[in-house]
Amino acid sequence: MKKIIAFFIRHGETELNKENEFRGDLDIPLDADGEKQAAALVPFFANKAFSGAYGSTRKRVAQTMKPLMEAKGMQMKPLKALDSLDTGEFAGKPKDKENLKELKWYREHPEEQIPDGEKVGDFRKRVDAKIMQLIHKGESAKNPVVVGVHGSVIKEINRMLHDDMDHAKVEPGGVLAVFKSPAGYSVEALLKPADEPEEVYAGS
Repeated sequence: MKKIIAFFIRHGETELNKENEFRGDLDIPLDADGEKQAAALVPFFANKAFSGAYGSTRKRVAQTMKPLMEAKGMQMKPLKALDSLDTGEFAGKPKDKENLKELKWYREHPEEQIPDGEKVGDFRKRVDAKIMQLIHKGESAKNPVVVGVHGSVIKEINRMLHDDMDHAKVEPGGVLAVFKSPAGYSVEALLKPADEPEEVYAGS
């Protein structure tokens, strides 16, 4: 038998999501559609209880989690380790073929620093440890944890648990669940509200 031990919510839509541009370390707010996606999380989780709530330090994550936290009478604990991959000079640039190819090179060479950004290897070190810590918290508690994150973190969860960054894709405002069974951990997409093409680490 498997049970859900953690929910990971990808933050809602922003203007840069719509324009298909890298977000990275930019602290941009939700747009009107993102606010609607945040509100939609309240009925989606109406019958769920959480043992704790966590998220990145970015405005778009806090705004996504706010309606749900108010509905549950909880507060989200911001964690710097959950911030998006810092895509440096790519932030704000279009995800065209050339830029995606260049950023993919940095993913394939994780010890090389993205110009004005961070090394993918450093991103993995900070994110992987925190993800597993939160998964273990949910596993040992009566109820799962709920965590607000970015597209790059969603991809990392998939890479860690299934060795495939696109195993369970969710778009802005989407929800990923981590299950525990006798076979180990697995992830599934529970809510996929949009159709936004994503490749490599989007830094969203």
